[in-house]
Amino acid sequence: MTSHASNYDRFSQYVQQFHGADFLDNAVKLASGDRVLDFGCGTGNWLIDLARRVGSSGFVVGVDPDEDRIAIAKSRINDHAHANIQVHRGSIDETAKFAPYDVVIANHVIHWIPREEQEKILKGIYGQLKPGGKFGFTTARVLMGYVRDVSAIQYKNSYDDFLTAVGWALRPLSDWEKLLKNAGFEIVHGIEEERGFLLPNYEAFLKWWEATCLGCFSAAHVIEDRVGDYERLLKKYGWKKDEPINPSAILIEVIARKPKGD
Repeated sequence: MTSHASNYDRFSQYVQQFHGADFLDNAVKLASGDRVLDFGCGTGNWLIDLARRVGSSGFVVGVDPDEDRIAIAKSRINDHAHANIQVHRGSIDETAKFAPYDVVIANHVIHWIPREEQEKILKGIYGQLKPGGKFGFTTARVLMGYVRDVSAIQYKNSYDDFLTAVGWALRPLSDWEKLLKNAGFEIVHGIEEERGFLLPNYEAFLKWWEATCLGCFSAAHVIEDRVGDYERLLKKYGWKKDEPINPSAILIEVIARKPKGD
């Protein structure tokens, strides 16, 4: 739905973009002239920043399967008239024509890939990188505290049922490292740690989470049907509806490299 894409575009700055910018600055370290693929670019919030980082001699490709998010991304790029950005709807297969890349980035994306397809996708990314090229991604290992509890309420308090409904295939860092090595990568950097994120209020959280989950979490259900349950959770975690809230999760970030001799 367009409203999900719009809310994702509006509120993702508090989580996906916040963690992603830190990841770009401190781990990925793009260079002028780099050719970059933003795999799962969403509404394109990163694309203009990526283009700025690689400069006029670089090139940025964004791809995402969601039609509504891609429509927003294309509008954003057109508004800024960036000649060195291409945006496409689809999967990793749609980006091969622009390969090889110096860097492939996937920010809070890879857990959307079904578990049985993840190694295949990693091999596809490997094949589109230049020798010595880098693949950097962030993802969640596990939701914690309030986010976990609030998500589970709509699924008879089952966190596993929520994950099944939304289709997320979460893994520990050790699993990702094994899959990357099986695909041919060398691990350069990998961390798994709890990180918080700050949203301006309860309503912003509800809209962001519904948009992030593509409707598998319902903000209307919270407000209209189960308000008592959710208010008890707010009290449990010491939050108020009209004040900033700071959920947390165990997050993973990884940099892997394609060997220069390959």
